[in-house]
Amino acid sequence: MTPGRHQLPAYHKAGYALGIHGIMYFWYATNLFLFYFYTDVVGLTPAQAGTIFLISLIWDGVTDPVMGVITDRIVARGGRYRPFVLIGGIPFCLSFVAVFFVPAAVNPFVYCLIANIVFRLFWTMTYIPYTSMLTRITTDSKERSSIGGYKTILTALAKLPVSFFVLSLVAILGAGNEANGFLYTMSLIAVMACIAFVGCYALTPEDADLNTGSLRKNLAPAQIVANFRNNTQFWIVLFALFAASGAYGLLLQSIIYYFKYVIGDSGSAKLAFTAVAIAGLTAIPIWMRVVRKTSNRTVWFLGCCLAAGSLFTLYLIPAPGVWVVTVLIYLAAAGVNAFLMTFLPMIADTVDYGEWKSGHRVEALTFGFLSLANKLSIGAAGWLLGAMQTWVGFVPNVEQSDATLHGLKGIMTLAPLAGIVISALIIFWYRIDADYHKAILAKLRT
Repeated sequence: MTPGRHQLPAYHKAGYALGIHGIMYFWYATNLFLFYFYTDVVGLTPAQAGTIFLISLIWDGVTDPVMGVITDRIVARGGRYRPFVLIGGIPFCLSFVAVFFVPAAVNPFVYCLIANIVFRLFWTMTYIPYTSMLTRITTDSKERSSIGGYKTILTALAKLPVSFFVLSLVAILGAGNEANGFLYTMSLIAVMACIAFVGCYALTPEDADLNTGSLRKNLAPAQIVANFRNNTQFWIVLFALFAASGAYGLLLQSIIYYFKYVIGDSGSAKLAFTAVAIAGLTAIPIWMRVVRKTSNRTVWFLGCCLAAGSLFTLYLIPAPGVWVVTVLIYLAAAGVNAFLMTFLPMIADTVDYGEWKSGHRVEALTFGFLSLANKLSIGAAGWLLGAMQTWVGFVPNVEQSDATLHGLKGIMTLAPLAGIVISALIIFWYRIDADYHKAILAKLRT
């Protein structure tokens, strides 16, 4: 009996989680600082920065499903998905550095757009095979939830150095030149991510025969369509994730503007960023206990309630101080970590559900659509941030009017609140709990 079929050793779970650790260095750094880097360092307008996010969103719409089809049809040496952690991961690190390097002799808008597109291509090449690999590690729903806990803890450990040290390192390494400071700091982050990808590749097993048999033959387009047409639970998670992830991305990208312009202390933004990271370390053990007693759906819903309540409270306080903002952002992030912990094992369970309903198993393309939804939400959040900043009259690096300051506060609180509420309403209809999943597996194996 292979360990993957029931319980996994802790080092395999941690090894797999190293992959998301590396990815989250980039996810968190771009969500916290890339829009700010474009407007306040490179000198792009909010509309130009938002356009870059929008075009990248369209690009993701093409590449993510294509990568899903490719990885569902290729079996490389060492596994179907595992080799891509290195094949995509190393250039992923290099392209991340390029995003924060803008040569002087080029059009900054064109360069930033091209660099962002290349970066997202390698993101796709790494993320989709990595997430698809979860279906080849274990079939047990509770073990997948446990892996989700490991992933979220290592996600928080990636957030900590980014949140607490980046702004300080930018100031120290840049020595007064913010552009150089970002380049050198992000290069260090890329090195740490590269180490994480190598560790994930070395420590993670991939069992080709783990699920309901051997590797499936290539499916016809009609069979793939039949799978997704019948997989209602997949679409519920996907749309709930889009709403929640977009809201979270908008919150993170708004924090530095709130501290710099509303509070007037950009350096204190690192306190809020660090609070977000600490929320992952402290909230996940609690959510893991709750999910063992209830279900992934319940944890997601409760997390949305906590995040929405915290953001609404922050909006109602007229002039909150640094520590009040930090505490409320911590509570909102604690709620967000509920869906960060549960969405990947829930998607893995929907792969089994889709096979049961349609008779056809679609793995990597399922995670391709997951990646698409995740990155579309980030792109949509960036475009929406630029549009809303333009609407409230924001101009970088100048004193803002009272109306603009109030608008920036609403962007950081009410806009993410709306997405979180929508996510909670959608996830309410999800039906796969641990017992239901066991019944699905039993039917697949008969």
